[in-house]
Amino acid sequence: IRDKLVTGVQTCALPILSDDRMQKKVRNAQMEEIPFMLIAGEEDQANQAVSFRFRDGTQRNGIPVEDAINEIQETIKTRKQV
Repeated sequence: IRDKLVTGVQTCALPILSDDRMQKKVRNAQMEEIPFMLIAGEEDQANQAVSFRFRDGTQRNGIPVEDAINEIQETIKTRKQV
């Protein structure tokens, strides 16, 4: 999934690779005011999907990777606030 995202989205921060728990990674991203995070849990990976978590705390689950890439590209292109 990571390879598809990096290829499809040029301005993307790679996953936070640390020993921190997921909750702490999410909290750190919120503190940095990252517009949205992509989370790929075990179920998402098995389905070739991701989950979006937005700065306001809302979340959309099970988005196919290709759809996620298109949505990110459109958001960047139109400079849409998320």
